[in-house]
Amino acid sequence: MNSPERNHLISRRTILLTVGAGLFGFACRRTGEETGGPKPTVTSPPPKKVEPARMKCGVCGMHVDPDSENRFEMTDTKDKKHNFCSSVCAIAYSDVYPPKAGGLTVYDYETHKMIDPEKAFHLFDSKLEVAGAMPPAVAAFGTRAAADAAAKKHGGKVLKWGELRAAIRKTEDYKDSRVPKEQSQLSPAGADCCVQ
Repeated sequence: MNSPERNHLISRRTILLTVGAGLFGFACRRTGEETGGPKPTVTSPPPKKVEPARMKCGVCGMHVDPDSENRFEMTDTKDKKHNFCSSVCAIAYSDVYPPKAGGLTVYDYETHKMIDPEKAFHLFDSKLEVAGAMPPAVAAFGTRAAADAAAKKHGGKVLKWGELRAAIRKTEDYKDSRVPKEQSQLSPAGADCCVQ
């Protein structure tokens, strides 16, 4: 019987045996579950990608890009974290709500690490392109040599933290900034909840 009929019988037998084995395996697995035997392994779907929370400036509410070259981070005296989009917003906020000792950091333009602004050298009023910076653009450097080299190439003044604070306070951007009355509030520009 090497005819198509035999092939048809083989196919039918193969199907019946496969289905029978599958049913037997399912029945055994169900019996194992009911008797406390080993449970089948369940494959879970891969975890969903979780997007990081977007940082917002504590003064103007603007998105603060983690790659911004002029961003500040602050921990206040209540251990609450704040992000700022610029030196203007950081200085305006810290004038009203002082940071915890050592709790204010700025992005180092050269090393791309957060550093203490008190120890940094700030290039102010230059033509240097500072990614994500709000006016006036300021770039912080961890060393005087790096700041001087940037000033030589792009102009501007190299200032220490106290000098930068004084220069920023004279700008129209600082005078127009609005700081939230409560530290927990984010203030969109022009909101009524803010003090000048």
